[in-house]
Amino acid sequence: MTGSVHVDPDGGVLMRCSLPASLNELPGLVEQVETSIVGARLPMELGLQFTLAFDEILTNLASHATQVAGREVKVEVALRLHADRLEATIWDDGPPFDMTKTADPDIEADIEDRAVGGLGLFIVRNVMDEVVHDRLGDRNRLFLIKRLDGPPDI
Repeated sequence: MTGSVHVDPDGGVLMRCSLPASLNELPGLVEQVETSIVGARLPMELGLQFTLAFDEILTNLASHATQVAGREVKVEVALRLHADRLEATIWDDGPPFDMTKTADPDIEADIEDRAVGGLGLFIVRNVMDEVVHDRLGDRNRLFLIKRLDGPPDI
């Protein structure tokens, strides 16, 4: 994995990295996210929500996007701290896919009657305050946004 961890208490980029969408790369990405959030003195709950979201999204890219594309999918991640929010931007060069348009799973149905898949994306959409997707050229761009109640503890 390439990238850096940088904590800027006045706001800005906490972390930026590029990596292949691979299950082997997932632990390193999650560790960088955790390190960045802890270094910025953000609440642990926020860190857990972001690591859960990154885990789910990279797992889906590694499992589904690479299979559909028939090649390694490249991912770029940036984590930015603003005065009012923590924002992640995830770029990938996989096939077009907008997770914001997938149907929610029927969580009221009996487990035997539920369709396979979709629960992870449902969780991501529910732990983030905002999830936005767009497609620019041949790349997907996903924004994960979590609003902050106040400034980080200093």
